[in-house]
Amino acid sequence: MKPRLPSRRRVFLWLLGIAFVVLAYVLWEPGSSTLARAPGFAYNGIWLSHGWLGDAPWFTRQGRDPGDFAPEKLTALGRRLTRLNVRDVFPHLCPADAQGRIPGWDATRAAALKAALPGCRIIPWIGGSAEKTVDLADREWRRTFVASAGALLGQPWVDGIHLNIEPLPSGNLDFLALLEELRGVARGKMLSVAAYPPPTLFHPHPEVHWDLAYTRAVAEQVDQFVPMLYDTALVNRKLYTHLLAGWTRELLATVEGRKILWGVPAYDDAGSGYHHPEVENICSAIPGIIAGINATGFTGIPGLAIYSEWTLDENEVADISRFVAKP
Repeated sequence: MKPRLPSRRRVFLWLLGIAFVVLAYVLWEPGSSTLARAPGFAYNGIWLSHGWLGDAPWFTRQGRDPGDFAPEKLTALGRRLTRLNVRDVFPHLCPADAQGRIPGWDATRAAALKAALPGCRIIPWIGGSAEKTVDLADREWRRTFVASAGALLGQPWVDGIHLNIEPLPSGNLDFLALLEELRGVARGKMLSVAAYPPPTLFHPHPEVHWDLAYTRAVAEQVDQFVPMLYDTALVNRKLYTHLLAGWTRELLATVEGRKILWGVPAYDDAGSGYHHPEVENICSAIPGIIAGINATGFTGIPGLAIYSEWTLDENEVADISRFVAKP
C-alpha cells in the first residue's frame, strides 16, 4: 500500500498549488505582451445616431430636438472623427417597417453630413429586428426592402449600405438570399454587414454567433465584414480580452479578401445582463484584437468599428487614439 502524505504536508501542497494558480492569474494579462507591436488602426468606422439623417417625422416620433444635429454641430463631429482615423460612418437609418420599407431621410441633412466629412464614406445603417419587423423568409418583404435599399443607394451622398439584422442564427439561408439580392442593386457601391463572432463556450447563445462556414458564406457576398465583438455577458475582463484574441485569429483565417472592421464597445448598458461595461470596453477589447492580429502575421490595414459615437466620451476617445495610426 502506498504511504499517505502526512496531513500537514498535504495541506501545504494544496495551499502551494492554490497560491501558484492565484499568482499565475494575477500575472496573466492577455494581450499586454503584444501591445508594443500594435499595428496602428489606420482605417476605422463608427456608428452614428439617426438624427444626422433623420427627417421631420422621425424627430416628431422620437421627441428629439433637431437642434442637437444642427449644421454647426458637424464641425465638432468632424474633429472627433479625424482624431479617431474614421473613414466609414454608419448613420442609423433603421428599423425597416413591417413591409420592408427603410425610414425616410432629410436630403439637406444628408448633404450637409457628406460635405462636413469629406474624407469619409457615408454608409447608412439599415435593417432592424428579426423579432419585430424584419421577415427574411417573406419574399415580398425582401423585395420591398431591396427596392427601398436601391432607392437609397441611388442618392448622390450615399457610398454604400451597412446591413444589421438582430438576432440572426447561423445558417440562415434567407439572409444569404437577401445579400445576393442587395448586390443586384448596389450600383457598384459598398455592401457592408454587421456580423456575429464565432461560437464560444463562454456564451452559448446560437442566435448571436455564426459558425465559421456560415461566416465564410456571408463574407463572400459582401465587401466589408464588421464583427460585433461584444455583448458576451462575460464578467471577467481578462477572459474577455483572451476571447477577442481567439476570435480575431479565427476570423482572419476565415474572412479572406474582405475588409474587416473590428466592432468594439464604447457604451454602457449596465445592468442589461448581456454587457458589463467594466469588462467589455475599449481598454479590454483593443489589446485582444491586437494580440490576435499579431499572432496571424496579418499585413493588411487594420480597422476598428466603434459602437457608438453618441455614447463615446472624451476618455474613450483618448483611449482609442492611443492605438490609431498617426498621420
